[in-house]
Amino acid sequence: MSIRWKFLAYIISIEIVIFSTFGFTIFEFLYNKFLDSYKSHILSIAKSTASIINAEKHSKLIQENNIKNEDFKFYFNYMNKIFRSEDYISFFYTVEKNKSTNEFNYGIEAYTFPVDVIWVESSFIGFYIRRTIDNKLELVHDNYTYNNDFEFKFKDRTLIIKQEKINEFITSIQINEKEIIRLNCQSNPCKVEGVSILNEDQIVNWDVNFSSGSIKDTVIHLSYLPKNSITPPGNIYLDDITKINQYEFYIEQGIDFVDQFTHDSIYGTILSAYAPIKDSNGKTSGLVVVECYGNELKSLSSNFKKITIIIFLIIIILTVWITSRFSNSIINPILYLENKLNEIGKGNFDITVELNRNDEFGNFARTLTSMISDLKLSSQKQNELTKELRDTVNSYGNFVPHKFLDFLGKQNINQIELGDQVQREMTILFSDIRSFTSISEKMSPRETFSFINSYLKIMEPIARKHNGFIDKFMGDGIMAIFPDSPDEALLAAITMQSEVFSYNAYRKMKDEKPIAIGVGLHTGNLILGIIGGEKRMEGTVISDAVNSASRLESITKIFGAGIVLSEYSKNLLKNSEHYNFRSLGKIQVKGKKETITIYECLMSMNDPIVSLKIDFREAFESGLEKYYEGNLSSATEIFLDIQKSNPTDKAIQFYLSRIKFYEKLGLPEDWSGIEEMESK
Repeated sequence: MSIRWKFLAYIISIEIVIFSTFGFTIFEFLYNKFLDSYKSHILSIAKSTASIINAEKHSKLIQENNIKNEDFKFYFNYMNKIFRSEDYISFFYTVEKNKSTNEFNYGIEAYTFPVDVIWVESSFIGFYIRRTIDNKLELVHDNYTYNNDFEFKFKDRTLIIKQEKINEFITSIQINEKEIIRLNCQSNPCKVEGVSILNEDQIVNWDVNFSSGSIKDTVIHLSYLPKNSITPPGNIYLDDITKINQYEFYIEQGIDFVDQFTHDSIYGTILSAYAPIKDSNGKTSGLVVVECYGNELKSLSSNFKKITIIIFLIIIILTVWITSRFSNSIINPILYLENKLNEIGKGNFDITVELNRNDEFGNFARTLTSMISDLKLSSQKQNELTKELRDTVNSYGNFVPHKFLDFLGKQNINQIELGDQVQREMTILFSDIRSFTSISEKMSPRETFSFINSYLKIMEPIARKHNGFIDKFMGDGIMAIFPDSPDEALLAAITMQSEVFSYNAYRKMKDEKPIAIGVGLHTGNLILGIIGGEKRMEGTVISDAVNSASRLESITKIFGAGIVLSEYSKNLLKNSEHYNFRSLGKIQVKGKKETITIYECLMSMNDPIVSLKIDFREAFESGLEKYYEGNLSSATEIFLDIQKSNPTDKAIQFYLSRIKFYEKLGLPEDWSGIEEMESK
């Protein structure tokens, strides 16, 4: 076999190995890059749309409920143009909270349908019915089209949706054998029997109540939209507390956000982006929401994988073709040796000289091979030493944070000495996974390590993003230091809870149980430095404030709180008005003489009753005042009244148990209401 064909076979073999070994990894990398770019794209659509909407006009057009309003037309045409140009956008709309009714209203919905459509919505499923050009009806859910019947299961509820042809023109739509609508498509547009349609432009809404079966006490809301009709502003018929909480959270925060993972909704699997609509004072009054179907993204993934494979095959074919075209020139020994010498001049010592000739060229090739071997060995040793030194410095950074060294005034790990220390006021954050022992008992050691690392991999960057650093990992626990301000520590805690919310959505897709974490924050003077002996040293933080922060994290379990911080930390916040807090009272942690007033930060997306805690915050704090005054009967009355609406509030349960205890034993003469908490 000639050198050319050997060379070609060698190149093809390497390409096949590389493709089979790294093809999937490269695809994952490129797809994730693409997905990140896509998420950035839909977020930019939401942000750019929010930037052109006047908040005051937006509120006014919702109140007027008039699609002929000039502002409505302008905003609708702008959003509809974007909606029609973006194939993967499923829903594109604005929402705003009505200050008088405290309910959310749709503002502008950017889509119209070229055929008659009936929306069917409930608290756990949403789909729509459309009429085709040939007068057939189709059901659309999660962007899938059903020409016949389909079954939908949600927890303990089962919906069987059927289409029954009454005659050539009349079709009955039934849910669990109960007719919800009957359409007569003999004329154009179709007529909804039993509901009066005044004209083709009118949108009619009505409800169907279910009083029995697996969906007992369920209300299904229906909306009829004639073809090409525009949906006017109005109430949201969504009974999804998670979705409502998301609207609440992003309006309160006034931040733009795109989901890390897809999440389930009544319409199927959705990826959402949010952007705030701000008024002239910079306050957020509403949101622009862009939503894409998850199965569309799966389709993108499949198409992207096919394109990647095709590109790799094209690259292989092109490489083989190019190599064959130039193989004749490589045979020439002079050009071959010249190429090798050029490679050596560039510092490339990984080349081989294969010139099997019994003449001067062969002798030169053998001498060149010997020289390359010597140079390569020398270069390898130098590169190994350089890489080892670089890897050592980088590895130390994984164990001793660079920010830790900065505080000690050191440029690298080699400069630190035993006893180096600095003292200043900082905020300490402790976090811990709730019921980790019971979770880990069901795992093997390998699975436990994998679970902890997947969790910490999400949490660790959050501290760095908010100008903090991790001081210690304690199994599933984290101790982080924030040297600049408590605001950054609190934002990090809120972000951690938000990421756990997204992480639980990912675990749910894997049929794994969700997790919950507690976070404690306290601010105080710390001594940050190097301790140990001559042969074993480590960086650490020594302070009484560290113990207090740890105990506050433990207290989150007692009060069922996601984030607990001390009054001292709260008072140091520069933007405390941006957050919701609830006083949890005064405590004396075990081993401490002074008392600490503690607060719960009501900003956790993981807390299903956070809105109830906010609603009853004043009443709860009034009950605390009565408790500390020793007026146990009044405190009991207030707490019991709150418990009727919020029976799972652990803070209420805690104080009712303490009241019961003191009612039985009687109040001490030196009553202050402050007790030593046993939890460490």
